[in-house]
Amino acid sequence: MLKTQAVQWNLKHESSARNTEPSRDWASTSSLRSGLPSQRDEGSCESLEQLTMHSLDNVLAESPAELQDFSAARDFSGENIAYLRAVVAWKAKWPDGEPDESQLHGLYDAALDIYTDLVSAKDAQFPINLCAAEGHHLSEMFEQAARVIYGEIITNSVLPFASGPRKSDDIELHRFSGRLGYWGKIPSGFDKNVFDSSFAEIKYLVFTNTWPKYVLERSSCRTSSSSSGSLGK
Repeated sequence: MLKTQAVQWNLKHESSARNTEPSRDWASTSSLRSGLPSQRDEGSCESLEQLTMHSLDNVLAESPAELQDFSAARDFSGENIAYLRAVVAWKAKWPDGEPDESQLHGLYDAALDIYTDLVSAKDAQFPINLCAAEGHHLSEMFEQAARVIYGEIITNSVLPFASGPRKSDDIELHRFSGRLGYWGKIPSGFDKNVFDSSFAEIKYLVFTNTWPKYVLERSSCRTSSSSSGSLGK
C-alpha cells in the first residue's frame, strides 16, 4: 500500500513541481504543516513554501549531507537519506547506451554494495524499512550474490546496540576494503531501474516524516537568529 502511495504521489506532483501557486500543494500537505508556526509571518510562509516534493528534490540534489545529519541525529533514520543518495550516485554511473559485459558486472557489484550496506537484514546495521513486496524484489535480485561474497554472518539489526561482535565496521568499509568483485551470474531483470520502486517508497517516507521536521527546525533556527540580531541592536 505504501509503495503504491509513493508512486502515485510522485506521478501526481511531478507535473506540478514548479507550480508557482503554492495553495494547491498546501491543500494536499496539510498534515505536514501541523507542526509549523500558525502565525502568517515571513518565516512561517517561507517554511510552508518549502513543504513540497520539489524543495526536497533540490536539497537532495544540492546539499543532502545536512539533511542526512539531521535525519540521523534527530529522526534516527539517516539510512533513508543515505539510500536516496547512494541510488542517485549509482544511476549516474550508467552509460548512455547499453553497458557492455564488464560495465554491467561493475554496475551490479556497486548495486550489491547498496543492498548489503542499506537493505539486507543480514548485512546492514540499520536497514531501510521497505514494504514486504519491495524487500522481496531486492532480495531476489541481490541476496544470493551477497551470501557468495559475505557468507551467512547476520547483523543484529533489531538490537543494533547489543553487545558482541559487530559486522557494521566491515559494512562501512565495503567500498574501500578491496573485496573481490562479484563475477557470478547476474539475475535477469537487473537494469538501471532496479531501485526505482524502493527509491520512490523511501523518498515518500522522508517527505512525510523527516522533511517537515527538518523544515520546521531550520525555520525555528532562522527565527531565533533573527530575534537575537534584533535584540542586539
